[in-house]
Amino acid sequence: MNTIKMLKPRGNIQIIEEVNGERVELKSTIIGVDSENNRLLIYNPIYKNRIYTLSRDKIYNFRYIDNKTGIYSFNGKILNRIKEKGLYILKVELLGELKKIQRREFFRIDVIKNIIIKEPYEEEYSESLKMIELIDKIKFSEKKYLLKDISGGGFGFYSNDKFSIGKIIVSKLKLGTEDIEIMGKVVRVITMDGENKKYLIGVQHLQLTTYKRNLIINFIYEKQRQMRQKGLI
Repeated sequence: MNTIKMLKPRGNIQIIEEVNGERVELKSTIIGVDSENNRLLIYNPIYKNRIYTLSRDKIYNFRYIDNKTGIYSFNGKILNRIKEKGLYILKVELLGELKKIQRREFFRIDVIKNIIIKEPYEEEYSESLKMIELIDKIKFSEKKYLLKDISGGGFGFYSNDKFSIGKIIVSKLKLGTEDIEIMGKVVRVITMDGENKKYLIGVQHLQLTTYKRNLIINFIYEKQRQMRQKGLI
């Protein structure tokens, strides 16, 4: 799909940034589209009442929101920042093709239950996708944690152990009557306030099969149905 032809002036756009392991979604609006050069102009996003500084030549993930057809994802590079009539404008070069994101992948539900996290004994596999290829030959340690929430794209769990960003793990959990294993990558580590120092670990699913994704989504829908019946949502 040709990305540039999908983008329209005044359309809503988001820039995804990782700050200290925490995901930040920056909102902006498209000003103009240059189809010939595969570039667009957007307003510099505002975050916490301040102009947010984005790095030149750095590649960011963008999301374009079309109210009729859905949400789309693509990568782009900040080429320049200019100031016009007191407003800061970013010139962005689009890279690659546009990918449609299924909205249902973003449905997330809080669910407190046990989850087993498996970590490889050998450090060389802990941040390497080689683990995916050699999963049956690698030895793991297992530890029980408390799941906080889950969606079709990832999950969060509470931990007294601090995990490193980029670490690859395998999780084991029960969804309904099914026991499944899911490989994932740690993408967020947030320190929680409290008497005991704990962390909230955010994990992104890796190579999730359609069958397992549907299990997760069906589990979420069922939990939502139960909560509606109880008047909780």
